[in-house]
Amino acid sequence: MKIPTYESYLLATYISNETGYIKTIYHEAGVPYAGAIEDYSNLLGGPAITSEVCCNHRAVEYGAPEVSFNMMRSFLRFYGFDVNEMISIPSTGNAGTLTFTSSYNYNSSSKSINLKVAPRFSDNSNVNMFYADGSSFKVRVYGNDANPVGANQVVTMTLNKATYNVKTNAQGYAILKIPNTIKPGTYTITATYGGQSIKNTVKVKQVLKLAKVKVKKSAKKLVIKATLKGKIAIKGKKLTFKFNGKKYTAKTNKKGIAKITIKKSVLKKLKVGKKVKYQVTYLKDTVKQSVKVKK
Repeated sequence: MKIPTYESYLLATYISNETGYIKTIYHEAGVPYAGAIEDYSNLLGGPAITSEVCCNHRAVEYGAPEVSFNMMRSFLRFYGFDVNEMISIPSTGNAGTLTFTSSYNYNSSSKSINLKVAPRFSDNSNVNMFYADGSSFKVRVYGNDANPVGANQVVTMTLNKATYNVKTNAQGYAILKIPNTIKPGTYTITATYGGQSIKNTVKVKQVLKLAKVKVKKSAKKLVIKATLKGKIAIKGKKLTFKFNGKKYTAKTNKKGIAKITIKKSVLKKLKVGKKVKYQVTYLKDTVKQSVKVKK
């Protein structure tokens, strides 16, 4: 119909030109047929057309669904949308306004859609810890319905080139205890679920401390100390010392200090002026230092 809603004519022309299907144009709504919903829509100012696929009675002819589908696609494209186009929503989880612009927008009106984008993740934060202090990385995961997922959903986490498949609990939290294989340093941890990922930083601070030592070759003994201390002294932990090719073990006391004694028989074999390297290991963390031999 051209009257009173000219946009209906434009819509029919657009669909016909794009699909190649025949259009029939009536000059005025309600003429020559009255009572159709498309007529009432046009008379009330709402553009509307009738898209028909003719088939035999009680039959769906070959190709009829495709013809109907093509007309519907063309209808959507006239108003700026296409079923083959995907609207890409950023995975940041931020709410906001999505403005969609289509090259098929035959009509000049703008298309803006207000969307509340639900987060895929929440409650995640950077981890700042001392080595092997039992800290964990925690993240809450949300499903496609924007609600927290239940138990046993698998979240894939990567940390220092290792991959961990972490199951959620009943509240939708996936919790990874930072393993003691993660030595002092700064790392990126990535959590992935539902095709989206978030990244955080894991900073592991050193707890094992050694001091440079000087010793006379003629000394009766050499005492080497190692200290374990995070927020507080770490007591009762086994440390493994290695000095001049030999291993020694000791436990930290209440001040976090472990000591070993190198006997005179070992010292007298050392060369004056040389530095002898030694190392101490706590779990997977090894720190190296040296002893300078004096005359």
